[in-house]
Amino acid sequence: AMPVAFALGGLLALSRDRPSLGFLLLGLGTMTKLFPGLLAVLAFVWLLGRGERDAALRGGAIFVAIVLAISLPFAGSGYVDSFTFHLDRPVQIESTPATVLFALGGSDVTGTNLRPDGFKSNGLDGGHAEAVARLFAVLLAFALVGVVALAARARDARRLVLCGFAALLAFVTLGKVFSPQYVIWLAPFAALAYVWGRRAVALLVGAAIVLTHVEFPSRYFDLINQDETVVWIVAARNVLLLAALVVLSVGLARRQPAPGLAARSHRQARRRA
Repeated sequence: AMPVAFALGGLLALSRDRPSLGFLLLGLGTMTKLFPGLLAVLAFVWLLGRGERDAALRGGAIFVAIVLAISLPFAGSGYVDSFTFHLDRPVQIESTPATVLFALGGSDVTGTNLRPDGFKSNGLDGGHAEAVARLFAVLLAFALVGVVALAARARDARRLVLCGFAALLAFVTLGKVFSPQYVIWLAPFAALAYVWGRRAVALLVGAAIVLTHVEFPSRYFDLINQDETVVWIVAARNVLLLAALVVLSVGLARRQPAPGLAARSHRQARRRA
């Protein structure tokens, strides 16, 4: 819950015109879990898009300083290994790429007595696993670039938060690891989306959270044993989250105000304040 608290606190500070505090909190959040770093990138381009270059550069410098101050004391081979560990691990069995691999067949579950590995989790290896992992890595990169572009065009803080929600959905649904803790990240953003009128997105994510609780932890070992019912439950959950990502992204792209008009409105609002 701490990374989510830092992330939401950082976004709240940005929405209250306190970008330095916002980037500080996002930097601290990144050092607990990496995903607030995505939000920092979005916040940086969001400020640039609003014409607040100095605030963006100052905030970016604060973010980098926080990350370096916490990371440098631990720098070394072990620090690098913590990243290569996650890059080298196989597709995790609850992820969307794993759903595709279950459908294709020919891949083996790792992390079992029959096929142990050093990643302390259960994944899928062999068959089409490597090709599917590469495909989803490309899809994730394209999705994140698209969300960054949306954030650069956004003008109000609400859109920044929704772009952050889209980035998290992309990371969760297109990455090669899906940990049940990820739904904790999504839940508060879904609540905000519901309040702000994006009810379809919120309900899709809510349904996905319910299915996650149906599968984990009580039926996780059934998934390892490739029980067809549980495989379908996880597949349905992943499809719901993909649908939420598409609906949210399309909605953000369609409802963008004209940049010039939005910028003028923002400047007028700041003068009135």
